[in-house]
Amino acid sequence: MSLSHTSNVAAQACVRWLTWMPTPRMTAIATLMGLTVITGKLKEHGLLDQMVELVCYRNPSPQALLFRTCATVALLAALFTNDAAVLVLTEPILLSAASMGAPQEPFALALASSANIGSALTLIGNPQNVLIATASGMPFSRFILKVAPGWAAALVFNSLALALFYSLALRRTPSALQAHGERGQQQELEGIGCNTHSCTRATSGPADLLLNGRQVQAAEEKGANDVPPPLPSVRTPARGSFETLLLVTVVVGLVGGVMIPGSSIAWVVLCSMAVITLGEAWTNGRKQQAGGGQADAIAILRHIDAPLLMLFGGLFVTLGGARMVRLPQKLEQLASGMHWQIEPEFSSAINVVMYSSFVVLLSNLCSNVPCVMLLIDPLLNLGHDDPNRELGFVILSFAATVAGNLTLIGSICNLIVAEKAHGAGYQLTFGNHLVFSLPSTLIYTIGGSLLIWTAW
Repeated sequence: MSLSHTSNVAAQACVRWLTWMPTPRMTAIATLMGLTVITGKLKEHGLLDQMVELVCYRNPSPQALLFRTCATVALLAALFTNDAAVLVLTEPILLSAASMGAPQEPFALALASSANIGSALTLIGNPQNVLIATASGMPFSRFILKVAPGWAAALVFNSLALALFYSLALRRTPSALQAHGERGQQQELEGIGCNTHSCTRATSGPADLLLNGRQVQAAEEKGANDVPPPLPSVRTPARGSFETLLLVTVVVGLVGGVMIPGSSIAWVVLCSMAVITLGEAWTNGRKQQAGGGQADAIAILRHIDAPLLMLFGGLFVTLGGARMVRLPQKLEQLASGMHWQIEPEFSSAINVVMYSSFVVLLSNLCSNVPCVMLLIDPLLNLGHDDPNRELGFVILSFAATVAGNLTLIGSICNLIVAEKAHGAGYQLTFGNHLVFSLPSTLIYTIGGSLLIWTAW
């Protein structure tokens, strides 16, 4: 093979690559890659762990801890994806609840449901919203404004429903909790924070909370009178002020950048990732110059969630095959035969209810990301001036996201909470999740969609 032929092949490959880059598929994958790097670096640095200390500040009551959990995990999910939020908060919150003598089940449900609801607020809160962002081209701020009525109603309803459903269990105060209250009042005067069976300094971090929670479980197994001494404090390694300032600046720049009208979410996320990468390289260089050993030059790449990106690549291929066999049209014909209106036409409340109900059903049959992929095409076929286009994207995004709360296997976020809850000593079963989530999810999904349609 001649050199000129090889050069021509390479040039054609580069042209095809550059042509493919601006497509929604590449934009979605690039955005997800950037978000995984940013959230991974924030978790490694320990900034996200600070939210645990805010939730558990001043030893709140079980009811207050439940409401704090719902609000905090929703905020984190909106900014840093729902999976990252539950990865950070689940185990510390559940162990904190156990140390107070409170049941862990309402807190596990609060973590999973509030993370899914919270991620519905922004176009970077979850993978399906990233797809909708690249396909619809909606401005970030406009999307938040339009989805906010349904999002706020769903979050408030879910929090109140959890508090009411588990009100008796949360109000029940065991003898250990009463003893903790008496000791806590005395030790608070000395500037010491106290968990139920073991005390830590007021400056203890999330790692201390995990250790003390495990101590509580061990103490309960041995008996209340046989309490082990407090374990030594284990913290996230201290980071330099430059790295902290850099990460805070990146987060502020990311939020501010995506809010600028006309800005590309993908490019803002990728630029934020590039800043973190350059900062990591500069920090590694300083470490080498200071004689701190050989630094890993590609450590930042370990934060890339390669399985997630490969999953999306496979889903795009699968969706291409589904389009070739006209699966979306067959679904539409099947729904029409059942007198189920699934076309993106929202002239009446009945149409909104039927469309959101179909999204809930399809999301739990094939997961929310494939559901969004299948239902995006009818919306893209609408003209840019059609009011049903943007409204359809917002309702599809909201309904597909919160529909993940219907069952335990409805979203990856729920499975992460179940796995982390097992590590905290609690088993979240399919039945326990379904008893509360089935009616509540249907109520706030359909009700939230109607609020979005009404406020439009």
